[in-house]
Amino acid sequence: MSNSGVATNEFSTRRRNPRIRVAAPFPCSYAVVGLKKWEAVNRDGLGVVCDLSVAGVRMLSEAELAPGDEIAISLRLPHQRGATFIERAMVRWVKDSLFGIEFALLSPSAATRLGKCISREMHASALPPGTTA
Repeated sequence: MSNSGVATNEFSTRRRNPRIRVAAPFPCSYAVVGLKKWEAVNRDGLGVVCDLSVAGVRMLSEAELAPGDEIAISLRLPHQRGATFIERAMVRWVKDSLFGIEFALLSPSAATRLGKCISREMHASALPPGTTA
């Protein structure tokens, strides 16, 4: 018998907000907050969101970011017309080209839009194959 189910259940109960794996990864853009104009490395960029929650994202990017960097991030959430802007987020971890981003300053509007996107994705993933939402 494998212990992997136990580890997954323990991890799930520790997570405060549901996280979804995005069926179709979507783009985002970001800029480092407080970056001095005269710094040599341009650390603005583009990324692709792989996982999403109201507390943060897992992003794939060719960025030069490090844990502790503060960024502003613009998300092009599926099924929403305009971008959702997160004023301040923190890079929590980096592994190769993957980044764990935690939202630090989230407007009520952004929180509502994220919640709707997550609810829609969770509902769509619960439908039987071939059914549309």
